[in-house]
Amino acid sequence: MKILVSADLVEEVGFRRVGKQTEAVYDVVADKFDFDTNVDAECFVKLLKSTHRRCERNFKLALENGLVNFTEKKRNSYMGADTSWLTQEQQLLVNSHLQAIFEIFAEGRRNRKGDLFSLTLNLSPIQRTNAPKE
Repeated sequence: MKILVSADLVEEVGFRRVGKQTEAVYDVVADKFDFDTNVDAECFVKLLKSTHRRCERNFKLALENGLVNFTEKKRNSYMGADTSWLTQEQQLLVNSHLQAIFEIFAEGRRNRKGDLFSLTLNLSPIQRTNAPKE
């Protein structure tokens, strides 16, 4: 967190009691981050690993505290992975759906009502190592 705060990506917005401890509460400083595509791959992979570790911690705590529900009518959690071939048009459609989800999360951060949720996502093209040569 210290690195994210020093990079002005997140800011401390308050404190909360968790059991007998007090912990800091952080929030992202922007609704959306745009990254330069020429960024160092190693740095991006470090960010990805950190994001996925946070996802794992959040999900584990939610499971341990009985917060996760996968039943259809009360579903509040999703987990999965998928691979597909997408046309340019389909990529735009996926991006617009994801943008709508991120806008809902940004609104939730502003309003701070309801239950706290985490969304971790990685969408990327795949370079197949065993792809047939043309």
